[in-house]
Amino acid sequence: MNTVLLLILSCVVGVQCFGYVGHRIIGRLTWALVDSNTKQELERHFGGKSIFLQLSSWPDRIKFDVAWKWTFKYHFVNSQDDPPNFCELVPNASEDENLLTGVEMFYNNLNQTNERFVENLSFLIHLVADLHQPLHITAKDHGGPRHYLNFNGQRVPLPLFYDT
Repeated sequence: MNTVLLLILSCVVGVQCFGYVGHRIIGRLTWALVDSNTKQELERHFGGKSIFLQLSSWPDRIKFDVAWKWTFKYHFVNSQDDPPNFCELVPNASEDENLLTGVEMFYNNLNQTNERFVENLSFLIHLVADLHQPLHITAKDHGGPRHYLNFNGQRVPLPLFYDT
């Protein structure tokens, strides 16, 4: 059995981790948990669930766009943790805008304005998924983009390696 498993693993060329696919999975899980009345309203708003699922990864696609660069800070929280000595999610007091405050803000904005409903819902779904990714909640360096690995002869930022 171990030989078969080793053979299968040796044939794997590339693996998709979280990234786009992971966010779509979270979107599907979210959709499955939505009650039927809310689903009907969302389908009316989006014209079907496929658009709803695409919204889950949209914030990653636009976070480096000049118009959306202000949202970058909401994709992570710099914690005061010190693994393995202290492993708790305690945001740095000096950073008042982060992943946790982003979830709260986009959730509150859902009820306040209808013209930005799609954007707020998209960010809310996306950021809840980001909360479940280790590099988004533990690194003291904005998710670790300044840390690199050598992978297949290329220098790759740690978060890019983990997410994709």
